[in-house]
Amino acid sequence: MKILITGSAGFIGFHLARKLLSEGWQVIGIDNLNDYYDPKLKEDRVAVVQKHKDFVFQKVDLKNKTAVDAVFANYKPEYVINLAAQAGVRYSIQNPYAYIDSTVQTPNFGHYAAITSGFKSFLMIALWYSLGGLSLRLP
Repeated sequence: MKILITGSAGFIGFHLARKLLSEGWQVIGIDNLNDYYDPKLKEDRVAVVQKHKDFVFQKVDLKNKTAVDAVFANYKPEYVINLAAQAGVRYSIQNPYAYIDSTVQTPNFGHYAAITSGFKSFLMIALWYSLGGLSLRLP
């Protein structure tokens, strides 16, 4: 079975990729490797899973529809788990528009690509801080 994981260089995406690889899945990981926190940490995670023969990584920003479409066309994943999101609760307060673009709007491109490519199942993970509402109290 072939699965695509967005946000695959993040903490959750990395560990999910390792788990699925250990269970015999083929995993396509995509991540934009942004610099919100040290990109070296993300690169090191990618290097770990790239040692597995059934893992493929593509540095892709979900805002780039052409690149996202190409990943779906080239690898034809059967399943998609969307973990891509902007990290950081405080960042969402300091830069709300960038956060909304990255965490709310951008995943729609991946969802659209999945729908048009004939996938079997799509799972989008909503992180707890993306559901926090309009509280004026900082965490």
